[in-house]
This record gives sequence, C-alpha cells and structure tokens, in this order.
Amino acid sequence: MIFALMIIPLFLLASIYIGLKKKNYASLSLKIGAVILAIIYFFRLFSLDYFEELSNSQNLIPFSFFRILFVLLRAYTSGAILVTLVTPFFNNKHFSLILSRFVPIVAIVNFILIKLNGQAFLGPSFSWSTLRMFQFGLEQGLLLSMGCLAFLTKKFEQEDLTVKRIAQAFGIFSFATLLVMPLYTFRGIFGPLGQTPKDFNPLHRIILYLCFLVPAVLYILFRSKTYESRYLLTVLLAVAGIFTYFNNYDFNSFTVLTKWPLHLCNTAMILMFIAFIFRSKTFFYFNYFINVVGALIALVIPSISSDFFSITSMHYWINHFYAFMLPLLGVALHIFPRPNFKLITASIGVFSIYFIVVAFINSWFYNYDTGVNYFFLNDDFLAKKFGFLKTLRFNGIFDIPVGNLTFRVYPWYWLGIYFGFIFLTFATWFVYDALYKVSDHHYDWHVRKVRHKLLGGGTTSLSIEEINAMQGVNSSIKISNFSKIYGKNKTKAVDDFSLEVHQGEIFGFLGHNGAGKSTVIKSLVGIQSITEGTIEVCGFDIQKNPLQAKLMIGYVPDNHAVYERLTGREYVSYIADLFLVSTEDRRNRLDKYVKMFGLEDAIDKQIKTYSHGMKQKISVIASLIHNPKVWVLDEPLTGLDPTSAFQIKECMKDHAKAGNIVFFSSHIIEVVEVICDRIAVINKGKLVTIENLHNLKEKGISLESIYLKYVGDINLLEGELNVS
Repeated sequence: MIFALMIIPLFLLASIYIGLKKKNYASLSLKIGAVILAIIYFFRLFSLDYFEELSNSQNLIPFSFFRILFVLLRAYTSGAILVTLVTPFFNNKHFSLILSRFVPIVAIVNFILIKLNGQAFLGPSFSWSTLRMFQFGLEQGLLLSMGCLAFLTKKFEQEDLTVKRIAQAFGIFSFATLLVMPLYTFRGIFGPLGQTPKDFNPLHRIILYLCFLVPAVLYILFRSKTYESRYLLTVLLAVAGIFTYFNNYDFNSFTVLTKWPLHLCNTAMILMFIAFIFRSKTFFYFNYFINVVGALIALVIPSISSDFFSITSMHYWINHFYAFMLPLLGVALHIFPRPNFKLITASIGVFSIYFIVVAFINSWFYNYDTGVNYFFLNDDFLAKKFGFLKTLRFNGIFDIPVGNLTFRVYPWYWLGIYFGFIFLTFATWFVYDALYKVSDHHYDWHVRKVRHKLLGGGTTSLSIEEINAMQGVNSSIKISNFSKIYGKNKTKAVDDFSLEVHQGEIFGFLGHNGAGKSTVIKSLVGIQSITEGTIEVCGFDIQKNPLQAKLMIGYVPDNHAVYERLTGREYVSYIADLFLVSTEDRRNRLDKYVKMFGLEDAIDKQIKTYSHGMKQKISVIASLIHNPKVWVLDEPLTGLDPTSAFQIKECMKDHAKAGNIVFFSSHIIEVVEVICDRIAVINKGKLVTIENLHNLKEKGISLESIYLKYVGDINLLEGELNVS
C-alpha cells in the first residue's frame, strides 16, 4: 500500500501536466489509463473479500450505518470504474461530466475511508502491506487521476452545468452503478430476503416481468437516440455483464472442474463482450439465436434454490438476464442488422460443435468429479422438467472404458436435449420473423399516414410510385428563366438559365469551376433559394411544392457530406426514413446496392472508417434508396478509383433505363461523352449551348471541341474544327 501511495502522486502530477500543458495527449492518455484500469480491476474481481465471504454466509454483519455506507461506497466505486472505462472511447457529455465531477469524489471518499475499506476487504486486523491494498490504491489513484485529467480538459458551457444536467448525470451514474454493483449489494443493505424465485411464485413472476419490461423500456428510451448513444448503452451492458459474471469467481474456482465457464449462458457473457467490443457478427448471431433461447429457459425454469439476495442467486439471475436482453437490444437498436435465415443455420452449426465438446467434457471430467454437469447433460434436472426426456435419461446409460478412464454417456437423453433445443431455436426464428413483420407493418402504416399528410388527399395505402402514376407524373426537369444573386452582390451567379430534361435521359452538365454549375444544382434540389424564375421537378414547383418535389429527387453532393458517426446501414436507413420508404423496399434496395458496390463487410461499420470511394458509394446508395424519379449528382466521379467510377456509371445507366432522369455535373469530358444523351454547357452563369451527343457523333465532332469552343480557346486544338 505504501508503494501505491508513492505512485498515486505521480499519477496526479502526470494528469495535471497533461491537462494543462499537453491537452493534445489527453484523449490518448485517458484511453491508456482505461486499459490499465480494466486490467487491474479484472484481476481484482478474482479476490474474495472478507465482507463478501460474510455476505455469502449466514452470519451477516449486524445492520449499521457503516455497513450501509460501505455497501453503497463499493457499489458506486464499481459504477465509477465502469464509467471511467468506457468514457474515453465515446464522445458523450453526460459521461464526461460523470468522469470529471463524480468519479474524483468517489475516489477521494475511498481514500478518506481507507481504513474501513481495508477492514471490509481483509478483516478487522488487516495489514496495509498486502496485494489487495496495493491493488486498491492503484485503482483509486487511477480513478482520481483520470477524473482530474477529464476535469482539466473537458470544457463545459454554463448551460451544461445546470442543476438539471447534474441531476441527469447523477441518474446515469446510478444506472451504471446498478449494472455493475457487487453481487452482495442488496443482501448487504437489506439482509436476506427470505424468498426463492421458483415455480412461478409471485417473486419469480415479478422477475420474469422485469426481464421483459426492462429491455422494452431501454428500447423506447434509446430508439431515437444517435447511433453512438445506442452503441454506448450496449457496450456499457456488455462490459457490466462480463465484470458481473467474473465477480463470483476467485482464482481457486478454476481448479474446481464444476465451476469452469462452460455452461451455455456462461459462454454468452464472454461472447457478448467480444461481439459488442469488436463488432463480431459471428459471435453476436450465435448469441442471438442460441443463447437467448438458453437464457430464457434458465429464467423460466431456474436451477437454483438459494435466497434471492444471496450472491449465488444474484449471479444466476443477473447473468441470465444479460444473456437474454443484450442480443435483443443489439438488433432492436440497430447495432447489428436483422439476421436472415442463413445465419440461423450457421448458428446451429456452431451450437452443434459446442454441444459435442461439452458432452465429451462431461463424460471425461466425470472421472474426476461426479458433479460435473455442463449444459445439464449429466443430471436429471431437464428430465424432471420435461417428461418426454425422463425415459431417455434413465433407460440409456453407457459406461465406455478407455484405458484407466470410464466415459459415461447418455446418448438418447443427449439427442433428445439436442433436437429439443434445435426445435426451440427454429421456433425462436419464427417468433423473431413475426415480430419483424409486426414492426414493419407498424412502420409502413406510419409511412402511409405521413405520406398522405404530405402529398394531400388520395388513398393512404398507395406507394409513392402509385401516387405518381395516379397524378400522371413523368420524370422531368423544367428550369425557366432561373437567376441567382448571392446576398447584396449585384452580379448574378446564374443569369436567365432555362433548360428542360426529359424522362429516361442521362444529362451532363459542364462548365469551369465557378461557372455556376453547383448554384444551378443546389437550387434544383431545393437547398438554396431562387432569386428569379422557376424550377419544376416532375411537375412540382420547387418553391411552391417543396415536399412533393424533393420526394422525387435523389441527390449526391460533391463533398459526400454524411453523418460519419453512423454506420453505413444506419445512415441509409435514416435517409430512407426521411423519404418515407417502406421497410421491405429499403431492405431490398439496400441489399441490391450493397452487393453491387461490394460494401458487405463495411455496411455495418462507422462511416468515419470509410475511404473516400466508400463514402461516395454510401452517398450514392442513400440517394437511390427511395428510387427517385430525378437523380442529381454533383461531380460524382472525382477522386474515385477506376472500379468505383465504373460501378457508379453502370448504376447511372441502369437508373436511366428504368425511365428516370440522371442529371450530373462533371469535369471529365471523356466520361460525359460516353454515357450522356445530351449535355449543357454553362459559362459565367449563362447557358451557352445544349447539345445532343448522338448528333455530334454522327457529324464526327468531339465533345471536347464543343466545350473548348464555348468556354475555352478553340486554338488549343490542333487545327480549327468546324463545329457550327
């Protein structure tokens, strides 16, 4: 402990120095500190403390103020550690406020009450020079140092530090504490409950209700939050789950064969942690299809009979609750996409391997400990609960001698369990699928309602395409005498511009930088005002009927402006929501374009990790998700590799063949010449020519010569061409 007290001032001095002099290194320092703290805390979980031993025994320390104080302090210390571990990796004001204000207070209180902590850890006659006290000193020193560093570097405006904001932060801090509190917390505060949840007694029913209610409440609270907030919630739950699970272990536990983490829901806690931290779809969907079923069975027919507030019972219920809830929230909150039927077969394959391995281990370890019973394959617990297994359990027991060992197997019983579980897994898929359809139906009803309100009149059950057909709308662009003046500038950026584009055309828009291309395009798509003239899209005036007109347009800007903290799927889904696209249409189109552009491995990663070409592709997908009548692209091929450019060009051709308009600007004359039907050239804000490329080809005139004639120097060409 003395050595730890010598190190703590160094931690503090380093944090103050970085916070005042090297703020650029603050974020990295907090992340490094979080990793070190995670390692220290993880190994500390395997230390069985004196108070924990008493709490797990029948002789609980008599009720007193100090007992309650210690239990609450240990709970909030665990919450402080959880917050400190995750905050450096997320940009969240509430968590930053907790780290910079509440965490240092918890650490200081722990140091003030260090003697009380030592007695609770090691007993009344504890020694300061023990590994447990050294670990405690390092842990609290890191909390204090990281909290101080966050305090010095995280700047909050006055409105962020109102009583309401601080109260919200404390509420979130208390929620985090509840997630990762020590297993003896309730018993330490209230004593034994005196009841065991089983056989659907009132306590058992209340627990089951909460198991369904809590994820539903979290879903409602977080469904409209940003992706980062939703992901933060699931990471918080995953980290809390892994720490809570190992909180009931000590190093000696691994020498006991019956305590290895090989039960299905034990593996769930480890796999869910890996799935959410490292975004592993393989581990996630295994849990989603397999462990949710196992956890639900464990919650409905518990295999534990101790007092509900006992450490053993709390460990059982909390971990199975996490194993049940986390996968459901992972899909509901769109952290992972909805699975397809192919994934369930892969999950069953992995489960089959797990089942064979566990059956072998049960048979092998039975030689050393007859209590080994992973996945309940050796005892009669499941046989008692499911009558059809009873005969299989007792009428087919075989002992197979192998050398000095005897492998006990229950082949018919094991097959019954295996196929029963497979049946439940498939049944779960149909339940999931039904819930997906209900969700989709509700969303489509909402879309029809909003669409009816926006477009006015008509039948609410019609799609956008059907409404267009009913109103006789064809793909068209009509720009009449359009002029644009910016601010008080007397010079017109675009002057008296008129143009019509017809259904099925790929129309190229050419001009030097500053010629007015982007001005025309931004006014066409409705993101800037019109000074004079009119612009109509599919018959809708962009000024008089902006909603109807914009529903017809898909737009790819020249800077691929996207929300980089969202995943590709999240961003496209967000755009689909804006354009009222039904769930079935968006799913089909997204699958089509993701495959077309080769984004299968990237679609569920954050956009900030994408390359320039990938960002351009996701912008293209988002612009096409509502199958627009008019697809507008501003310099779509700039900076793309040849493969990406080819894919986008093919997509443009396909969209025009379907009877839509593709209107795009470009500097690449060779591309425009190959794929366009007609082009327009703008120079100094004025439309100087409109050309039909098929006619030019018949005359043997190149587009380059036309372009240079109107906006460049015709003498740059070798020999003067007659382009009149």
